Amino acid sequence: MHATVVADSSTAVGRRGITFLSLLLVVVDIGLPIVLAGTGLVLTAAGVFVSVTYPGPVAFLAAFAAIAVSGVLLVALLREIQARVERPTGHALTEDAAPGLWAMVRMVADELGVVAPGEIRVVWRAVLTLTEQPRSYRFRGHAERRLYIGMAVLASASREELRQLLVRELGIHAIGTRAVVREMLRNLVGFPSWREEIPMDGPSGMLLRMYRKVVRNPICRRLGERVDLMGDAMAARRVGPETVRQSILAMVVREIAWNRFYELVLRGGVIGLGPSGICGPFADFLADGSREILAGIGPGMADFGLHHATWRDLEPRLKALPGGDAALRLGADTSARDLLADFDGIAAIVDADLSALRPLQHLNWPDLIERIALHEQRLEAVSAYRDLRRCSDSGTANLSFIVEEVEAGRGTRLFNRLHWGEHPHNGLAAMIHMAMADAGGLTSRYDARTGDFTWEPTGTSADPASLAAILTTVPGSGEALRTALAAAGIDIESVSAIEDEGDPAEPVVWSGIGAVRLNGVDGDLVITDRGLLFMPGITEGGARARIRERLSDHKIDDLRRLAGYRWLGLGEVRRWSIVPVSRWWRAVVDRYADRREPPYRFWVHTVRHTHRIEWTHRTESLFDAVDHTARLFHNGLDGGARPMARLNRVRRRNRDDHRGV
Repeated sequence: MHATVVADSSTAVGRRGITFLSLLLVVVDIGLPIVLAGTGLVLTAAGVFVSVTYPGPVAFLAAFAAIAVSGVLLVALLREIQARVERPTGHALTEDAAPGLWAMVRMVADELGVVAPGEIRVVWRAVLTLTEQPRSYRFRGHAERRLYIGMAVLASASREELRQLLVRELGIHAIGTRAVVREMLRNLVGFPSWREEIPMDGPSGMLLRMYRKVVRNPICRRLGERVDLMGDAMAARRVGPETVRQSILAMVVREIAWNRFYELVLRGGVIGLGPSGICGPFADFLADGSREILAGIGPGMADFGLHHATWRDLEPRLKALPGGDAALRLGADTSARDLLADFDGIAAIVDADLSALRPLQHLNWPDLIERIALHEQRLEAVSAYRDLRRCSDSGTANLSFIVEEVEAGRGTRLFNRLHWGEHPHNGLAAMIHMAMADAGGLTSRYDARTGDFTWEPTGTSADPASLAAILTTVPGSGEALRTALAAAGIDIESVSAIEDEGDPAEPVVWSGIGAVRLNGVDGDLVITDRGLLFMPGITEGGARARIRERLSDHKIDDLRRLAGYRWLGLGEVRRWSIVPVSRWWRAVVDRYADRREPPYRFWVHTVRHTHRIEWTHRTESLFDAVDHTARLFHNGLDGGARPMARLNRVRRRNRDDHRGV
């Protein structure tokens, strides 16, 4: 009864104004291309007429100005049309691949009286959204409804929870039956994350920015608020207001948790480690951290870095839906996986899009978390042991050697050689930290709310920094440190030095670009932390598979010595520059429909040669590849303000090239 009252009141209040706003938005969106095209034609005709009728320099300048403004309007028109083209992403799920999911989606659509989606596509983000190409200006493509569902949702939701999420999402499309309202929903709900990604630089971009800021965005903001409230009310009729409230919070918590989770996956890949699966373990990660994340949702949730949900958006919706949040528990029941005929197979496809290029050591999730947490301390300890070995006359490098030197009255000499001053360097704390971790004296904890690791001593043990502070150049401090370490369960005589993991000289692979052209030769490009490796020749298959196959058989140092391969290391590069894609190309080419990448060009100037890296019609850039390439040279060289200004433009233009929905 209460749910019905809430839904009826919210719907009655919202429906009175939503039709007018919907009509206004549709008229504005349809009218903009007409105004741009009409004004451009009028200015062009006026310019030609003036130049022909009144020949002379003044008339010529006036005509030139009119035609130039007309050109700006034409480019703005092409950009606006491009912004309205849907660009499917992810992997399509056929009915054979997901019979249970298709049945659930159609059942929910029938219950709500809305048209079921004609296609379901799975992406790697934590999203659930229904899109449809607006019909009033469908210049390309078709108007098929697509449901995008994130693998992070399928991997961590129960069947009932997924049904509730579908009711909430499809309920938005049940708020109105009038054609203008349906068209507004196609435009407003279907394109929120894509429309803003079209580059807005230059005069035409300034024109569109002003149009959106002054005209369109205020209308969309008011409409979005009403649509969300009415969609919540429609869903509350079916499943109750408290369930809708928890569904809203569940998607926000999932998005935050996925961002944290994938950040850890990337951090593990940098040190050569990876989980046994990416999408599968997310449910356990979500179950462990959902309460912490939920506690952080509020006015300060801007720290989470969300793009699609802010407290300003959530607060009015949560106030309109009574209920508590304490019962929200995510990740414990993963029965939604059974809706896919082969969940592991679909997860493997998505995992392949996210996994690193080079071979990794795969660990289960708890072990991976511990290794990632220890990585910074391990690097510090390895560096400290290396310095200690260098300063030791006998080459001895262990913790007991430091204490023995202090006890023998040679602490000042050792500290000076290690550049520690009067008190030990942080390296000693790192040595003790690793020793305590190996002995079980420290427990790592990942805070999903802040994204940071913390270490807590077990029992009555002191923390490593406090133990390291005991040691000074005074001989008696050595015995005091022995006693304190023994109390912490560490036998100082048995603590050995920590060696480097792997080959420190081997470059770390960041990303790759397939089918590029270097100085006229086609091949694949590998981006590492120390330079670029060009591998000539292009075989069949995708760029990721080709690059991974070569890297699995040989090390970078071995490949760079092969005939035809070219290594562009930071040590030999003197200057670099990036040539962004022309505005005209971006305006007239639909790279998503044609499956074409923007044709970037890099110029890399070494000591002896100038190398040109350019895109081809087959180029396939892997995740963040362009950004990694430019950042590599800028961080390793003095690239200058001009290349970085161009890089920033490339970043703004290229943000959606490999982004999910």
